[in-house]
Amino acid sequence: MSGRNYLTSRMILHAFLQPLDGGIIASFKAPYRRLFAQYYVDHFNRYDNLAPKLDALQVIYRTAKAWDSVPSATIFHCWQKVGIVSFMDCKLVRSIWKIFGE
Repeated sequence: MSGRNYLTSRMILHAFLQPLDGGIIASFKAPYRRLFAQYYVDHFNRYDNLAPKLDALQVIYRTAKAWDSVPSATIFHCWQKVGIVSFMDCKLVRSIWKIFGE
């Protein structure tokens, strides 16, 4: 097996085994970065100096807020894309989303 084929097949396997790589990480990173940038901008605008580093608890709260902003539909579609959920699961979940309005 050539090096290129090995790398390609390894990347495909990694994407299958790691559904977060199917797009969930990207959906999480955008609000995560926005929250951190907003913190620094707000602090600078309010105090006219650089913001202090965040402590671990503040980072955890911002991480949780960013994760909560990832729609469950995004997670489901990524899992569908990598083959974790079947077509029948898709129909069932879409029916549930219609009922509960997600």
